[in-house]
Amino acid sequence: MAAIATVAQVTTPGQTAAWASERRRAVLDQDLQLIERCLGGEQAAWEDLVKIHARRVYAICYRFTSSEHEAQDLTQEVFLRVFRSLKSFRAGEGSFTVWLGRLSRNLLIDHYRRSKLDRATESIEEQLPMIEETRGLSARTDGMLAGREAS
Repeated sequence: MAAIATVAQVTTPGQTAAWASERRRAVLDQDLQLIERCLGGEQAAWEDLVKIHARRVYAICYRFTSSEHEAQDLTQEVFLRVFRSLKSFRAGEGSFTVWLGRLSRNLLIDHYRRSKLDRATESIEEQLPMIEETRGLSARTDGMLAGREAS
């Protein structure tokens, strides 16, 4: 019976919340250390930062585009933008993960706006043969009707 009580004590909600809070703090500290090293020009730190966050960014991009190729391209664009604007990250105002998510979302919105015209044009081009065929059929039908009325 004592073993059961011990197990219950190990998994109490307060301890779980404390552990989660401690884990979150450790991740934040790790990100901040990597960012400081990146800003110091350390290439290995940049590689580590990309390795840690690339999967999450790719997942966001893939969810948005449903295309592996586009998601890979957009993930690369996100990290190029991160590289250029890492100096603007303010650690006191939020976590790096949230900042990265916002940056990713904004880039995806920009991509959607840029590609909106392309999607509309492609859609019309795909439908063009069908539209022309429909017009051709209606012209033939009008011609047959005109021939019947004349007889």
